[in-house]
Amino acid sequence: TKVDLMERSPESMDLLKGESINMKLGLVGVVNRNYRMLQDKVSIADAISYEEDFFSSNFPALAPIMGTRYLSAKLCDLLIEKLKSSLPEVEEKINDQLSSHRNILEDLGPRVTDKKMEMITLVGKYVETLRKSIQGEYTFDAKKNLKKKKVPTATLR
Repeated sequence: TKVDLMERSPESMDLLKGESINMKLGLVGVVNRNYRMLQDKVSIADAISYEEDFFSSNFPALAPIMGTRYLSAKLCDLLIEKLKSSLPEVEEKINDQLSSHRNILEDLGPRVTDKKMEMITLVGKYVETLRKSIQGEYTFDAKKNLKKKKVPTATLR
């Protein structure tokens, strides 16, 4: 809105009060820096001071609920409300994903701390299985070897 260019009338008061147009979150009038202020390099702090003086002089009854400072505070409050209402859902999703990933990690087995020792152990088991197979001593244990495990999958987003 160009509040500084609006005609001072009862209709403009109704508009700024939010009575003529019903807006869910209300209406906050602001006075932005105009072209001349930008050319004159008027600082934002000075422009906000000008805006506050403008509302105090022209719309004194509405001055406390108009302007950039009020708009900023109102938007911060709305953002905080939205975050508070969204956090339980976000927390639930995080906990679900965390639980799912913990289950996948459990299915993968114990954590390998000594990689060299783990490799030596795996190679040793392979050599022993190969030796038993060659000598005809190897027996396949279907229950042990075909146990279904969850395999982690990647999801592209």
